[in-house]
Amino acid sequence: MPKQSELLFKSHGNCLRFSGVLNSERLLFQGDSHEKYWESIEKSLAEGVGFFGFVSFDCFNEYRRNEPNMALAGFVEIDNFACSPLLHKPEVKGDLRWGGGGANRKSECHFLQMANTVIRGGEELKKPMERLTVARRIHAMSPVDGLATFEAAFPHRCSRAFAANIAGYEMVGESPELLLAGNIRHFRTYKLAGTSPRSHHNEQDKKLRAQMYTSNKLLYEHELSAETTFGVLSTLGQVTKRGTYILPLRHLRHFVSILETVVSPDIKFRTIMSAVSPSGASPRHLGLQALRNMEQYSRGPYYGLLGYVMPNGESEFVQIIRTVIRTPSYPIWHTWVGASIVRGSTANSELEETKLKLQQINYITCPPF
Repeated sequence: MPKQSELLFKSHGNCLRFSGVLNSERLLFQGDSHEKYWESIEKSLAEGVGFFGFVSFDCFNEYRRNEPNMALAGFVEIDNFACSPLLHKPEVKGDLRWGGGGANRKSECHFLQMANTVIRGGEELKKPMERLTVARRIHAMSPVDGLATFEAAFPHRCSRAFAANIAGYEMVGESPELLLAGNIRHFRTYKLAGTSPRSHHNEQDKKLRAQMYTSNKLLYEHELSAETTFGVLSTLGQVTKRGTYILPLRHLRHFVSILETVVSPDIKFRTIMSAVSPSGASPRHLGLQALRNMEQYSRGPYYGLLGYVMPNGESEFVQIIRTVIRTPSYPIWHTWVGASIVRGSTANSELEETKLKLQQINYITCPPF
């Protein structure tokens, strides 16, 4: 009997459950024909077939499609779909780990080296970047109970919680960056950039919020990211922008802008996915080349997209951040955290930002045998 792939996807109001069998999967590996892969997805969508799945960061990063046995993208036809209302915050049961089991000193040192390289605009980059998001990989300290972790999540606003097992690619997390919401022909994008800590003390928290609005570095980081996103989405059709707002999360805040895109009739699904998938780099081609030289490992699904398209075109895709992951070629549970290096950045401040983001990643460990 064929094994099923599955996606659990939760907003503040509803929990969606998708399933599909392996023989209906489309998997894109390094070396496969990109054109044929995306043409098969387009054909199925035109026939009214729904899909769920992921697109990895490297799918649109031509400089690092060299990892053996790694799927660049994978979609599964929807065989079963269920929706249930989310009425209350569930109890957390099990051993809750905070921040992926703690910081890894080796990854911190390498991150500092990368950040300093970008800030200096050294020989490795050939030319200084306006913005480049660099990331570090951290191992979980024990196996992850994906279902329990998903059940304990209670997303709000534009955040979405998810748990997925697609052809052995397992992911569970709660991403605040909802990059496509609505319909694949008319959707909203919630673009996050610029991060500031929060405090449990009201007066201190008010000061931190006020400081965020007066930080030239954070405002510049968000403006640059939002304008880049606006420009890329404009290649799809008509775009309008609202913002800048503040999105409060448990331990931090993000600036967020909301962009609404009406897609032109002749635009293909692959082009839409490429446009909403952030590169984290300005200029893009120089930044992606730099990441290949600096980051020690392929990011795999991290910083890519995960979501679904219903037969009627209704769709949601989040960026794969604040997520624990394991893959067939790298079966150790791990996470990634990153930060954007821009004008005004220091290596130490960006490292602290990755630690802050690490605190947002909660997972529940598997019980001992």
